[in-house]
Amino acid sequence: MAFYHGVKTSERSTSLSTTVRVENGVTFAVGTAPVHTVGGEVNKVLFAEDYESAVKALGYSDDWDKYTLCEVIKTHFVLYAVAPVIFVNVLDPKKHCGELKSESFGADSEGVIRLPSDVIADTVSVRSVGGDTYVLGTDYTLAYGDEGLMLTVLQGGAITETALTVEYKEIDPSLVTKSDIIGGVSVVDGSKSGLELVDSAFTVTGVVPELIIAPGFSEDSEVAAVMNSKASAINELFKGKAIIDIETTTAKNTVGAYQFKNNKSITGKNQILCFPNVALSGKRYHLSTHIAALMALTDNENDGVPSDSPSKKACRSTVPCLRTGAKFPWSFRRPTD
Repeated sequence: MAFYHGVKTSERSTSLSTTVRVENGVTFAVGTAPVHTVGGEVNKVLFAEDYESAVKALGYSDDWDKYTLCEVIKTHFVLYAVAPVIFVNVLDPKKHCGELKSESFGADSEGVIRLPSDVIADTVSVRSVGGDTYVLGTDYTLAYGDEGLMLTVLQGGAITETALTVEYKEIDPSLVTKSDIIGGVSVVDGSKSGLELVDSAFTVTGVVPELIIAPGFSEDSEVAAVMNSKASAINELFKGKAIIDIETTTAKNTVGAYQFKNNKSITGKNQILCFPNVALSGKRYHLSTHIAALMALTDNENDGVPSDSPSKKACRSTVPCLRTGAKFPWSFRRPTD
């Protein structure tokens, strides 16, 4: 087979916006990110001041249903150009992954096998059809790129066949539960996880977060309740806001939104309820991510004083929509109990 040797280059789109640093209205976002692609951390407070640093630490994917924090990266750093943002990723490649798979792949003319981007590089093992195991760094390399996880056969290594058996595990964000988002304190070592890390943000970053979001998870009433509790007394001294989304699969109109609010008992004075979703260029966003970024931007325009409502400001989206992507059917009929 042919072996690739030499240098390859590729282009990756990045944010060209100059971010505005805000002193108030800093977002604290809990969710999932493709940290397996960058060797990122789990249940650690991450302070990101721009798009590049966030992507370097968390990874990036446009599949926001799987990787919810990537939506926050896009809204804050690209659409609204506000910073900083405090992130907590709860997706653990060691915990939230599928069973070991074994599959036969054929390398292309350059000696490259393109594996899905959900494949966890640390779990990959390459063998010959006869069962010989090859060595990473000597016989092949692994690197994530825009086309997935690239397995490249090295010249001078032991691989000579065109077909290889690859064993691997894939990350599975669907295994993340509300318990992971809510988090807690470990009885073993006292480490914190999930939303419990809100109170650690100031110690780690020197910044007190004000806006708590968990897009894709805040629709759950228990998650929303914990967000409200945390927003009520950050570090036992400061008050913030929990920005919560209404789930638009069942709540498809204003009446459904009203019923969702009552059924989930989302009535806290520190809770901001968002409905419906919004879309831009065919991409669906949770309204909470837009509202959080817009609140930070609005406060910054008023010298850091929260004296103006973001409801008077233009949301950087083009159409309200439901989770399915369908255009939201506006109805102004007054909800009834």
